[in-house]
Order: sequence, then C-alpha cells, then structure tokens
Amino acid sequence: MIGSKTLMWHCDVCGAERADALVDVVRHDFSADFGFPAGTISRNVKHCKDHLPCVAGALDRERWRIIKRGSEVRS
Repeated sequence: MIGSKTLMWHCDVCGAERADALVDVVRHDFSADFGFPAGTISRNVKHCKDHLPCVAGALDRERWRIIKRGSEVRS
C-alpha cells in the first residue's frame, strides 16, 4: 500500500486492473535475437497470477517479441 491506497497494475494480457498481490511478472530476454549479451534487451509482462489464460499468455514468448518474425525492417 502507498498511503491508504492499494497499489494497482494493469494485466498486459487481459487489461484488467488488479491489486499488486494478484499480479506477477514474466521476463522475456530477446538479447540473442539482436546479437547482444543475455540480459541486454528484455520485456517484462505483467499478468493476473490467478487466471490461467493470463499466465499462459504471458509465457507465450512469440506474443511479446519486440520485432515480430517476418516484419524485420530491411534497408
């Protein structure tokens, strides 16, 4: 809690606003996709930890890819 308010987060998967205690985070490391050392480029995905479709959605690495395969910019 901050003051008298409960800390709230939006689920990146379903969009619901949830209390801090009901939200978890999955970190996807995309560093190797760009030829960088591990931990250089990552994305954190907040999800409802008590809703299985949100957990599955957060774990789907392809869904959160920074540049979708096949859409790379070519010069």
